[in-house]
Amino acid sequence: MGHLRSRADQFGPNDLNVTNYNWQTSWFGNFYLPSNSPLIDVGSTNANLMGLYHFTTQTNQAVEANSIVDIGYHYVSTDAYGNPLDSNGDGIPNYIEDANGNGLTDSGETNWALAILTQPASMTVLQGSNVTFSVTAQGVAPLRYQWYFNTYTPVPGATNAALTLANVQPSAAGGYSVAVSNSFGSVTSSSAILTVIKVIPIVIAGGPGISPVIFDRLLYLFDSGFSCISNGVNMVTFQGTMSNHVPVLGTNFIKACCTLSNSASAIEAVENKYKNVLTIQLGGLITNQVPNLVFSTLFPSTIGYNDWQFDRTVLGVLPYVLISNKAIYGTENVSYSQASLLMLESGPSTDSKYIDVAPAIDFGISSPASVYLVGDADADLFLFLEKYFNLYSNANLNWLVFFWTTNTDGLFSENGQYFGYYGSVLDQNGVAHNYDTIYNNTNELPAYSYASTAGIVQTHSDALGYVTMGQYNSVATNVTAMAYDGVPFSPANVVNGGYTLWGYEQVLNMTNALTADQQTVRDALINSITNTSYQATFIFTNSLIPISNMKVDRQADGGIITPHQF
Repeated sequence: MGHLRSRADQFGPNDLNVTNYNWQTSWFGNFYLPSNSPLIDVGSTNANLMGLYHFTTQTNQAVEANSIVDIGYHYVSTDAYGNPLDSNGDGIPNYIEDANGNGLTDSGETNWALAILTQPASMTVLQGSNVTFSVTAQGVAPLRYQWYFNTYTPVPGATNAALTLANVQPSAAGGYSVAVSNSFGSVTSSSAILTVIKVIPIVIAGGPGISPVIFDRLLYLFDSGFSCISNGVNMVTFQGTMSNHVPVLGTNFIKACCTLSNSASAIEAVENKYKNVLTIQLGGLITNQVPNLVFSTLFPSTIGYNDWQFDRTVLGVLPYVLISNKAIYGTENVSYSQASLLMLESGPSTDSKYIDVAPAIDFGISSPASVYLVGDADADLFLFLEKYFNLYSNANLNWLVFFWTTNTDGLFSENGQYFGYYGSVLDQNGVAHNYDTIYNNTNELPAYSYASTAGIVQTHSDALGYVTMGQYNSVATNVTAMAYDGVPFSPANVVNGGYTLWGYEQVLNMTNALTADQQTVRDALINSITNTSYQATFIFTNSLIPISNMKVDRQADGGIITPHQF
């Protein structure tokens, strides 16, 4: 290397005596040489041997490369915008990537012929999501890719710049990296961390009578920021965490799909496993799912299943109320036999929208008239007949007997189930009415909700109906509440045992069928409902009567009422 001197004496063959350097200014300083400077290419060795291959001394940014080294200040060569030269555009300057300019990846250098421009990004997703990792690499083609899980395990078939994982489960959580290679070498990306938040699914089905309580308690249990969607009728789905009220669940998400329209079919589905209920997903898609929990006033044995197969927790007492349109005269009371005949003969016929009620049914109307019993397609309707276990009747029901129901158009329709009975029912005069028939009307529209029943009774002058206590409370001023077997409805009459149209609202699930997490959610929901303070709130008492208030018991659906055993 030579030396710059301003004195006349010279000490070596590469020393120069300079009287005016003519310094220039450029991107990195004020000591650049002009292109005609006598100091260019006059050093004692080559620039590349000194690690100056990608450096310059001139304002034109010409690299030293393998030439004789210039005498003077050296700066990193730049492009027209002052950025250090980066020949392959990978964001790593040439002077770092290939310091000696030999085109090889030497110790301490990045592969100049191959580089990763964009690293795969870490992400956190919910269980069941689809995720995609991607990398942007540049280099001498062709480029080859292989993705790895947790550094060492190759992901089968993952040989593209993007890696897509479908329906990820907690076992997929970990690090994902990709090795990119070409004929010049290989480079490995940083590890992108996939965090999979566990989602605990639980499907809740049953009758609509307790829906205000269930929805209120789910709103209480979920932390703020939860997601929710409803079909506006009987399906609601919640998803979020419950860490505040159920700390053991941590950051896990709970997805609660609720369908509250028919407890009998829900029990059948949870017991058989191959039958489903309709639920709504967060995206609005309606899907079929097997329920985990059923809220119902029915005992499983009422519809042909073994009670011992189910875990059962009683939440309260759910009363039913018989209501009629105010235009119907003489319907202040309904006897059991009248209710039986209404059930058996009310509904649509082949030649008209309604079928006349049996003439033996007398509501005190001066001239013959037709009235029609409406309700919802839910086997809770058995409560209307006290589950058909009554001393006044010797009817034998060989399948689920459904009331004729209302649909979304306000018309009366059958539920689409087989409905059969045989034997006889006594009217209020003790006369036996024999029946031996089976109907199958699968083309009729299904019913929707108890709210529609209340609405039909309010707007149809020829309609009777049965609703839950909560629904009755919402329409009480617009309908007539009928006594049952001479006893008017009131919560006090239910508590004392005089009014018998009620059942135990309970939560059911198949024994040993829940996961540990589902059991935790179940227990938290039950505890929030049976909490003494909550059972004193309006939301609860508007729908249910606390068990602690009851002075009577019954051992089965429609069973004999006995004094409460303390």
